[in-house]
Amino acid sequence: MVILPHWLEPLAAANHYCTNESSYVLLHSSRTDETYATRSILAFGAPHIQNTPSLETLAETLKPSAETPWDGAWFGYVGYELKHAFETLALTAPSPLALPNVWLAQFAHVMVFDHANQSVELHSQQADDVLRHWPAAANAPTPQMLEAKNAQSNMHKSEYLSKVQAIIEDIHAGRYYQANLTRKFFGELATPPQPLSVFAALCELSPAPFSALIVTPEFSILSSSPERFLSVNAQGQIISEPIKGSAPRGKTEETDQRQLENLKQSVKDNAENLMIVDLIRHDLARICKAGSVQTEEIATLHSFANVHHLISKIAGQKREDVTMVDVLRATFPPGSMTGAPKIAAMQACAQYEGMDRGVYSGALGWFGANGTCDLSVVIRTLILQGSCFEFQVGGGIVADSKPEAEWLETLAKASALAKLLDIDAGSL
Repeated sequence: MVILPHWLEPLAAANHYCTNESSYVLLHSSRTDETYATRSILAFGAPHIQNTPSLETLAETLKPSAETPWDGAWFGYVGYELKHAFETLALTAPSPLALPNVWLAQFAHVMVFDHANQSVELHSQQADDVLRHWPAAANAPTPQMLEAKNAQSNMHKSEYLSKVQAIIEDIHAGRYYQANLTRKFFGELATPPQPLSVFAALCELSPAPFSALIVTPEFSILSSSPERFLSVNAQGQIISEPIKGSAPRGKTEETDQRQLENLKQSVKDNAENLMIVDLIRHDLARICKAGSVQTEEIATLHSFANVHHLISKIAGQKREDVTMVDVLRATFPPGSMTGAPKIAAMQACAQYEGMDRGVYSGALGWFGANGTCDLSVVIRTLILQGSCFEFQVGGGIVADSKPEAEWLETLAKASALAKLLDIDAGSL
């Protein structure tokens, strides 16, 4: 490990080092918070890629191989359809963009940016190569906005409203008590995207603690996720921080404060959050030491660029015999993206959505070589493949949900990506 001579912003470092890289990953805390997300990570150079491995291969890939996380760490994502490896569930139609269920890569160089201390660590077997090119200063990429054409959705407004009503009726009939209904947007782009420049624009529109960019020759993933799915530290502590409960930001300070207070007092949103906390406590109890699973925070208010959210924090101590694939088997997909009970909710989501979610609703981040990890939930995320794009939004439906309010919530969540693409999500 080498401490680099001086601070560079992560986007500037990526712009300097990765312009000619075929594949790289930037996990960027574009909205830092001293208690929530304080570091960014740039991984690049000579990638070794695992593309849709079997569970057996995935287990071997994620087996601890070092005492520290970065020398041999894997970066990438686990897509929502990996759920079929863990449960027997109904199949859905393919997504417009066909990406692997799993994409993970090791890289020659890993830079860890500490935003609080303004320092950068380099983990590399060829550190001298990087140091020789460490610039006195570097420019961040020029943000690039996009122009979509032929944009459409798999679920127009009237269809979405009727499906929300059908889920409410299912809940009253006792089939489940929450389901996360989502809708997908897709289309083409008028001009070729430059992924790092588009990501810079997304970070300006929607700064988030778990922003991420994955660039490959076949596709790019640009995320402004505010939600941590799961972290495991070197001592085996597991933390999950689900988001449930949302309200759009107000246009004035007065209306914004009113939205915040309404969310704080909302019986529906707090109940929605509590249901998922219970689900995640149950998931973690399957892999944690008896009595160690605790809810450390419940429905804490957090405000982001376009949406207010309620976020909870559940922690537990992982058993020594539990592998990383065991952790995924117990907790994946993220409960905030399914509903509860999880299996029944996933079946309902498949029935009403009718289309694969793909990368969306999965997990994105890093798996350390020492059995650690930090993964976000793939939401507020744009997928680019050639001249095509897709993204997806949704929300948890409970017994007292109001279809029109749920529709408006999806538009609030889509607002940054819709602006980036210059589309009117409400008309699709």
